[in-house]
Amino acid sequence: MDLIPAMSTPPLVSEAITALAVSPNKRYIAVAEKCDHGVVNIYDSQTLRRRKMLNYTELESKEIVYISFSSEAKLCLTQGGAPDYTLVLWNVEKAVKGK
Repeated sequence: MDLIPAMSTPPLVSEAITALAVSPNKRYIAVAEKCDHGVVNIYDSQTLRRRKMLNYTELESKEIVYISFSSEAKLCLTQGGAPDYTLVLWNVEKAVKGK
């Protein structure tokens, strides 16, 4: 069994997984993790390697509570948690590549 590791390198240390999503074409797996501000990591579903990190530093919440991909998996919608419940629409192809 292969596992996706949680973020463990400061300053982004995961406290919990708060949301998951699989793209409609099953190419990507998105994992939201609770940390200083919510972060979504997008993994290749075949290799389980991180492809992108969606990180919105202005998010007032420590968590992302919802993730959804567009039908062609080019866009990703995320919703932050309390107190502001910010919606952010990401262009997955143009997001910064994960390390």
